[in-house]
Amino acid sequence: MKNLNTPPIPKKEINGEKKPIYKKKRFWIILIIVMALFFGSGESSDNRTTSKAADMENTKEGVKKEKQKTYTADEESLKELYQDEFSMNSINNLKVEWDDINSCWHITYDFTGSAWDESMFIRQEFKKYIDYCKKAYKIEGVDSIYFTVRTEMQDSKGNNTTEDVFDIRMLKKDFDTYNWKNMEYKDGVFDQIQSDCDFFWIHPGILKKIDTGKDFYYN
Repeated sequence: MKNLNTPPIPKKEINGEKKPIYKKKRFWIILIIVMALFFGSGESSDNRTTSKAADMENTKEGVKKEKQKTYTADEESLKELYQDEFSMNSINNLKVEWDDINSCWHITYDFTGSAWDESMFIRQEFKKYIDYCKKAYKIEGVDSIYFTVRTEMQDSKGNNTTEDVFDIRMLKKDFDTYNWKNMEYKDGVFDQIQSDCDFFWIHPGILKKIDTGKDFYYN
């Protein structure tokens, strides 16, 4: 006879089975917390990536603005243009002055470096003049640039003195008639360039060692 006072045995104790974990409230609470942490971390990572990309873009813009520096037709700005374009390691006494007599900007400097030979020296200084004028002639009010290059020369008695060795002045109106890119590595242009210059002079001690029909070109 069944004892009615005996409490019923729970089902789980009868069959020995446990409630599935996905049916437990604790499981869903833990899952929600984990998902919240995961997506929160992903969003934070995205924010860091976006911030880093923005910083890189700002840096690029800063470099771009630096490269697009604006120069003006005055001594300090034209001197700064030279210093920005060329190494100053072999240059001393750089001066930029307005020449009232010749109505031009006169740039003088002492070359204290070395060159393979006289032809290489003249070519590199001529190229420097061309590269400078490409920028300078874009400045409003700059229509004439005159370079005077000085370097140490030795006389027949072995005495060294710093002298003018290369002078060149080509007006903007004549300079702009050239496609200088197509003049690269083109020899035999000495006479043409000399005739188009308002002033062109090479020290005789250097000129006598140059084959102007072969060695003188812009590169």
